[in-house]
Amino acid sequence: MDLPVLEAAVRFVGDRGWAELPQEFGLAPMVGLDAEGVEKALLRLDGEYIVADRVGGGLPNIGVNKIYPAARRAVGQWPTPETVAERLLTALESAAEAEQDEDKRTKLRQVAGFLGSTGKDLLVNVLAAVIANRPVWDRERHVKVNTAGRPSKREPTSVMLTLNEMQAGIRFGRATDGIMVRRDRRVGAGLG
Repeated sequence: MDLPVLEAAVRFVGDRGWAELPQEFGLAPMVGLDAEGVEKALLRLDGEYIVADRVGGGLPNIGVNKIYPAARRAVGQWPTPETVAERLLTALESAAEAEQDEDKRTKLRQVAGFLGSTGKDLLVNVLAAVIANRPVWDRERHVKVNTAGRPSKREPTSVMLTLNEMQAGIRFGRATDGIMVRRDRRVGAGLG
């Protein structure tokens, strides 16, 4: 019963801004409850998702004075790292299906396969850092990204990537056959 009331309050503010506060009597018809049911839901949501206060002149009324980010995430208005990861994986799979070039289609499928399985935790952690606007990597714990290039007896050349490049997406100098991620002291892309 609380989620529909929360969704209505977030939608109310999204549609009208804060010029008019969402109040129990205004939200009740949006969710099909009476004003008392909406009031109880707003009071249960108070603190974690919203700030609910007594408002109004003639009739005592509960209104929403603030909506916290947790409320926007709960109703799907703001992304979570997991939902963004799923959307990214779906987009990669769709792009692979639509791609005409066989090499590009194969690469897109490899990236989607890696990020959907072995690299999923890495992807979610990077997205969480980007969404929270905090550094993706700290100095104590980095991830080294190696790529399997053309067959060679020498070790792949490592190129250090800046934080901006990591946040924008790792760019490789040329097409590679695969991606391997392991913990190391630096961030780099092997160019084979």
